[in-house]
Amino acid sequence: MIQATLPPKTQNTHAIVDHMTGALRNADATDKPFSNLFAQNIFPQNLYRKLLANIPDPATYEPIYGKQLPDGTYPRTYYQLDGKGLANLPEHQRAVWEVVVDALLSDEFKDSVFARLRKDLQFRFRTRNIESIAASPRPRIVRDTAGYKIDPHPDTRKKAVTMMIYLPNDHSQRELGTSLYRIRPSLRGLTSNRGWFKEVKRFPFLPNSGFAFAVNNCLRKKSWHGREQLAENAGERLSLVTTFYLPGTVEYVR
Repeated sequence: MIQATLPPKTQNTHAIVDHMTGALRNADATDKPFSNLFAQNIFPQNLYRKLLANIPDPATYEPIYGKQLPDGTYPRTYYQLDGKGLANLPEHQRAVWEVVVDALLSDEFKDSVFARLRKDLQFRFRTRNIESIAASPRPRIVRDTAGYKIDPHPDTRKKAVTMMIYLPNDHSQRELGTSLYRIRPSLRGLTSNRGWFKEVKRFPFLPNSGFAFAVNNCLRKKSWHGREQLAENAGERLSLVTTFYLPGTVEYVR
């Protein structure tokens, strides 16, 4: 179990949480091909502008995985927004991100996300009382650049819910969103892993928007998702990823 101590609340975040839960209530949610949602205007607009103006220096990010590029960089890196990560930020950046992390870690936010993904969470955890599902959110900023890709995969069973909030400046990267898939029998699968999958939807990579899905990875249901390789001219793809982990894997202490 990984523990990271977060600083105490520095500001009342109730208004921000209210705004975020309202965005989730208005989100486009469906149970096909598995329970997922797409929300817009997730943060208050003035806060979103502050986030974009206070993105941590990419030089401080750590590689997640993937082949190192010829220039010595990695196509996917992250900045962990735990107690240590927040403490290492310059003061003006820390003040902004502490408020955001506090909102993401609120019970109200978790309950709102889980409520919109109810069907598949009930299926996986065999309970109607999804509020009883113990899961700890772990927020991080993720930076993808040219060459990044990830084949369709269902995510580890250590996760209950995966959520990504997109952080672009404008609408020019609309096509860079994550895709959901379903299995399809195809001869193309003999030569390419992607040949076994059909893209069902792609969440548009729009400012202050994001998606979430219930993680299922069993014989009867798998939450297949992925991303085609980013082209050389794609620019950086920034996201605020908040993953809800099950007990014994990741835990946050306020």
